[in-house]
Amino acid sequence: MHKYFTLSEFNRLMMNDILIYLIPLLSIMVWQFSNASIVFLTSTYSIGFILFSKLSGYLIDRHNSRIVPIYAYIFNILIHVLFFVFVMFHTTSFTQIVIFILLLSLTSSLLEINTSVFIPDYFSKNLASVNSTIQFVRSVVNFISPIIVFTLSAHIIIAFTILITLQILNLCLYILIFRQTANNKSIAVHHRSESHQMNAFKYIFSNKNLLLVILVTMGINFSMTILANTIVIYIIRDLHIDSKFSGVLIGLLSIGAILGALIPTWILKRYSFKKSIGIINLLLSLPFILILFDTYFFFVGVFLGYLCRSFGSVLRTTMQYQIIPAHIRGKVNSTIYLFTWGTIPIAGYTASALLHWMSLHTLYLIITIVFILANSLFLLSEKVTIISRNETS
Repeated sequence: MHKYFTLSEFNRLMMNDILIYLIPLLSIMVWQFSNASIVFLTSTYSIGFILFSKLSGYLIDRHNSRIVPIYAYIFNILIHVLFFVFVMFHTTSFTQIVIFILLLSLTSSLLEINTSVFIPDYFSKNLASVNSTIQFVRSVVNFISPIIVFTLSAHIIIAFTILITLQILNLCLYILIFRQTANNKSIAVHHRSESHQMNAFKYIFSNKNLLLVILVTMGINFSMTILANTIVIYIIRDLHIDSKFSGVLIGLLSIGAILGALIPTWILKRYSFKKSIGIINLLLSLPFILILFDTYFFFVGVFLGYLCRSFGSVLRTTMQYQIIPAHIRGKVNSTIYLFTWGTIPIAGYTASALLHWMSLHTLYLIITIVFILANSLFLLSEKVTIISRNETS
């Protein structure tokens, strides 16, 4: 089952990244929208974490994390086929594009939250290892996806064919997972009725470490979302770099995220979890300030920013999964995603508004400050003992 799940995550993350890059590329090269409109559309793809996170948590707790993805992928395939037909026949207005992206954001948020429940449900004995693997997969996708999308920027039919094929593969993979786990005694196969009597907000605010996980992730997501939503504009419109080479360049920068996913296990063998998530994470965030300087320093800053984000993500998700009891994971995780991933569209819409009267450099100054401050917050925690070194070896 582990290999099926890992492959399904690779496919899911690849689909997300392809869409995230395809939306601004189509907006620039086909629809010719303004910078503000491009950032608005890209941000709308993440609005599902605000609009649908509570619904997602309810569905996952009500049915379970094995069944929900099967129906989600069936729905997603239909929406992608319709979107593709509309794009090919040039019948998409700005409003129609927003509606399609909203529908895609529904399944995107549902599947992301489902993953946060599925991992601790079925891999509770080696959380740090599985989280590191998934973060590594996420980082590899960050490396590959821009190269694929920018290379296929003139071949929309191929890009959509890849998207639909990946979803069909994932539908098949989750059917296999469903069959393999039919007799699994995990809490995931039972209705979690206790979750309906529990107040997720009260639970989160009563746990300082869980609250810090949310605040840190919100700050990082705010900064990195604005960077991700504007880097295509910066590279193509400001630096006048060819679209195909831009994809290779963005992919190379994502190698930082791959390294960041690999080093937590090594770091945790040498330092305590508290020191790793506090001091070391803060030190790794400081070079992000280089994005404020000339071109070459900018790319170094982005590279090291991706490394820091990936490193911290492994530690924070491991802490989150171990804190939250199994019977309330769907409800609590969906509430956490409401804050953390809900920051993504808010950041995008904020950038879209600010770009009307603020330069890109000034915007990058703001996100640099937010990024470093967010990564310093775990220094405020007096007790971080969620994980031992042996668990990650």
